[in-house]
Amino acid sequence: MSQPRQRMKQTRSLEERMAEQAAKLKEQASQMPAGAERESLLRRARIAEVDMHLSDWGSVPRPAAAEMIQSSLELLVKIQADLTELRQLALELPPATAGIVEMFADQMEAYARLIDQIA
Repeated sequence: MSQPRQRMKQTRSLEERMAEQAAKLKEQASQMPAGAERESLLRRARIAEVDMHLSDWGSVPRPAAAEMIQSSLELLVKIQADLTELRQLALELPPATAGIVEMFADQMEAYARLIDQIA
């Protein structure tokens, strides 16, 4: 016969626990030299922060979540339009500056694709 499962009543919310874990991981990483182990700790901290925000999504009522998705998609369209304009303006800049602007636009476009995948 199997033993009954031991249950624990959590005294703090998931968000609080994830924030604490992220802070601890960042603290540990700040005391380490640059390298793979430090990057691993920072990656785990970022994951804890994302998990904390995903928990927020789960607690949003369905109509509000749909509105949030719609506003995210509208924001995505605006971001893409702004990126197009930014790339056009970069053509008028000196090559070194234009390269920096292009790198920024590429990074923002990558974030926009992530938003699109999530929504």
